[in-house]
Amino acid sequence: MNAALYIVIVAMLFQQAMSYMAAQVLPNVAPQAGQALMLNAELVLYHTTLFYAISGLFQASVGGLIIRWGAIRASQISLLGLGLGLALSMVGTLWAFALAALMMGAANSFSTPASSHLLARRSPAKYAPLIFSIKQTGVPVGGQFAVLAAWLLVDAAQPETWTRAFLATSIICLVLMIIIHPMRRSFDDDRNPGYPVRWSDAIRNISNAAKTPALRDLSLGMFAFVGCQGLFNSIFATYAQQELGYPKDIALEILIIVNGVAAFARIFWGWIGSSFASARMVLAVLAFVMAAATASLGLAKGWDIWLVGFISLSFGASALSWHGLLLSEVARLSPAGQVGPVTGGVLFFGALGMLSFPFFAKILRDFGISYETIFISASVPAALVGIKFLVPVIINSWRRHT
Repeated sequence: MNAALYIVIVAMLFQQAMSYMAAQVLPNVAPQAGQALMLNAELVLYHTTLFYAISGLFQASVGGLIIRWGAIRASQISLLGLGLGLALSMVGTLWAFALAALMMGAANSFSTPASSHLLARRSPAKYAPLIFSIKQTGVPVGGQFAVLAAWLLVDAAQPETWTRAFLATSIICLVLMIIIHPMRRSFDDDRNPGYPVRWSDAIRNISNAAKTPALRDLSLGMFAFVGCQGLFNSIFATYAQQELGYPKDIALEILIIVNGVAAFARIFWGWIGSSFASARMVLAVLAFVMAAATASLGLAKGWDIWLVGFISLSFGASALSWHGLLLSEVARLSPAGQVGPVTGGVLFFGALGMLSFPFFAKILRDFGISYETIFISASVPAALVGIKFLVPVIINSWRRHT
C-alpha cells in the first residue's frame, strides 16, 4: 500500500464521517429541539425518512456524475450541500427542517459511491475488506461528532441551545470541503467530462442490483442492516430519555461508547474478512448478532443500565460495523470503472431500509404500538438475511468435504 492509498483512506473516512454526522445531529438533539420549538421529538423520524428517501433516489443515479466530475469534486459538492443544510436547519421551522432534509439527502447521495470509486481503483484485492472497513469507520466517527456536538454544546436546561450543534457541524463540513480541494488534481485524474449522464441510469442500476443474484443478496442485506441502524440512530436518544428514563447525558454517553466500539469493530471485522473467513460468513454472523441485539433493546425497559449498555455495545459491534465488508463485496462484483454506479444501485436498497424502518416506527407509535414491538419487528429482516448468507456457505463447505 502506497502513500496515495493512505491519503485516500483518511480523506474518504472524514468525508464519510461528515455525511453521517449531518444525518445524526437532529436525532441527538430532538428532545431539546422539540421542547424549544414545542414540537413532538418523534417527528425526527419523518426527517430521517425524507433525508434517506431523497438520498436513495439520488444514490442510484449519481454514479455517472462521479465518473464525469471526479470523486473528489463529487465529495466537495456533498460537503457543501450538507453544510448548507445544517445551517438552514437552524431556522427552526418545519419547512426549514423539511427543505434541509431534502438538501442534505441529495448531498449525502454522493458520499459512499464516490469513496468506493476512489478506493476500488487503489485497493489491493486481498485487503479490500479491511481497507473499505477502515474507510467506513467514518460512520461511527461521524456519529461521535454528532453526539459530542449535542453533549458539549446543547444544555438540557436551556433547550434553545440546540442550534449550537447545527452551527458547529455545518462549519466542520464546509472546512473539510476546502481541505480536500488540493487532492482534486491528483485523484480526479480519471474523470471523464464527456461521460453520458441520464436519470434513467438510476432505473438501470437499481434493476441490476435486484436482478443479479449475488448483488441481490447484498441488496437485501443492505436493506435489513441499514434499517436496523437507522431505527436505532433515529430514536435511541429519545427512547432512552423518554421510555427508559435516563438523563440526557447518560443517553448520549451510551451513544458515544457505542459509536466508539463500532469504529474499532469495523476494522476488526474487515481484518477477519481479509485474513480468516469470507466476507459473507462474517456478514452472516453479524446479522444474527444485530437481530438479537435489536430485539433485546425493545425488551430493555426496567433492566439494569449495565445490561442495556451491553446490549447497545453488541448492537454497535454488529449493526454499526458491517459496512466495509458489504461494500468491498459490491466493489469486487462490479465491472471495471463501474464501481460508483453499481454501488449506487445497491445503496438504493439501504436508503429504502433507512427511510422505511423509522417511518413505520413513527406510524406505529402514532397508533400506540410499543417500542418493544417495533424493535422486535425490526430484528426479523436481519435474522432472515443471516440465514440467506449462511446457508450457501454451509452448503459449499459440505460439498468441499464430501
